[in-house]
Amino acid sequence: MAWTALVVPLPIFFAGLVFSSTFKRTAYPSAVFGANLVGAMVGGFAEYLSMAIGSRSLVVVVIGAYLMSLAAVSIARRRIVEAPA
Repeated sequence: MAWTALVVPLPIFFAGLVFSSTFKRTAYPSAVFGANLVGAMVGGFAEYLSMAIGSRSLVVVVIGAYLMSLAAVSIARRRIVEAPA
């Protein structure tokens, strides 16, 4: 019981540390906060979707979400590099 009470909140704790440390260094805090909220909504949707389609099938959905995130970051970086000074 004590082990579960210690281990279960750890991912949330570390996610909070990562978000807060990156949030204070960003130039666009409203965009970063909005992305965090969208991520929370997608995570909640994925949790309920896992109940409908099963955890093994959810892996495909999660891989798709990570690929979309990678594509969005790549596009954003390309726009920053190509932006006129």
